[in-house]
Amino acid sequence: MSAAPLGARLESLIRAGNTLWWGQATAEPLTLTQAVVTHRQALAHGGRLRVFVGIGASDTLQASHADVIDFFGYTGGSTHRKLAEAGVLDILPIHYSHIPRFIDNGTLPADVVLLQVSPPDARGRYSLGQAREYLPAAIRRARVVIGEVNPDVPWTRGGVDLGASDFALLVEAEHAPVSLPAGAIGATEHAISQHVAGLIEDGATLQLGIGKLPEAILAALHDHKDLGLHSGVVADGIVDLAEAGVLTNARKTVDKGVAVGGILMGTDKLRRWAHQNPHLELRETEYTHNAVVLAASHQLAAINS
Repeated sequence: MSAAPLGARLESLIRAGNTLWWGQATAEPLTLTQAVVTHRQALAHGGRLRVFVGIGASDTLQASHADVIDFFGYTGGSTHRKLAEAGVLDILPIHYSHIPRFIDNGTLPADVVLLQVSPPDARGRYSLGQAREYLPAAIRRARVVIGEVNPDVPWTRGGVDLGASDFALLVEAEHAPVSLPAGAIGATEHAISQHVAGLIEDGATLQLGIGKLPEAILAALHDHKDLGLHSGVVADGIVDLAEAGVLTNARKTVDKGVAVGGILMGTDKLRRWAHQNPHLELRETEYTHNAVVLAASHQLAAINS
């Protein structure tokens, strides 16, 4: 890892007109993204940059950064809502599940990918840690891949691990990973969760959305048996179900015995559980949201709010 200033190292790799991608929410590589916005004028080399925006969980991106950055994405959710309200976020009329195919066919350019990765394993391979989602597709198309190694990021299974030679630059993280703790559960969420829990059968395969209501429903499932997971989101409540012996994935018809997700959206509890867990795989969006796979999943129960 070079001792040169990070801004200068990024300036040598990023070109005018480049489109940058990084993981959304908890998968944001904060050291790199904060360096990008701090040094954006130099990185743009007199032109402009484009940045793909997912769900926000930090305050890294501000409307003022649109002086040289064009923001586009599939959502204006959470902390990125302020970009949409300021009129500087171009929200694409596409489904989340279609993002990888549009990257692969070049409709959505991906020149530079900034990754939050785990420390290498015994084989010297770096894991994408908290997310797969659309990142593998961006990596396949990118001219430059830059990694931020964070000791608090878990080594997760599910493919797309990288060697040191796959990166144009590796830097050490200066920030802890973003955490997304569950929100406070009120009387309304509790009542809804009790009702929904009664609709979910033993052995069901769960698909989860984001927010405190899905977490409340997970907390209401502790009397169930042999639940499974095939979901875009993996939350802290999944850890509680797994440790209680409720989430076994034993009756899944696809990926039996293994929980499948796209991104970890939780806290350190979830990261510790996910680390080198042979019963969890994080997969690409085209698998987690594949209609054929979902249709084949045993007693699929989709929990969204």
